[in-house]
Amino acid sequence: MSGRLAVVLAAAASLAGACGDAETEPQRHISVCVPVTSERPSGAAGRVEIRDSSTVLASASIGAGESFTAEVPAGSAVDVYVDGVLLGGSPEGTGDVSLNCPSSS
Repeated sequence: MSGRLAVVLAAAASLAGACGDAETEPQRHISVCVPVTSERPSGAAGRVEIRDSSTVLASASIGAGESFTAEVPAGSAVDVYVDGVLLGGSPEGTGDVSLNCPSSS
């Protein structure tokens, strides 16, 4: 019986190790800044969605003048919506993207 238990434990350990070895999909960061406008004064909440076609990859409710950053698969072309209105987008790629955010230089 102990021989069988050792084989079962060894097999389980082997399978568990194989799961951890799987490569993760490359990611990139998409940063979105919600602009302050006459319709959306500073701090007024807006719903941000980062989408790949009709699939929502990330979303958040943030105030105008604030920013939101999410990790998305690098191969995804994304569109960014604020309250259902297209704000901008980014084609497929591996680089991080900043939409509507002031330059830090």
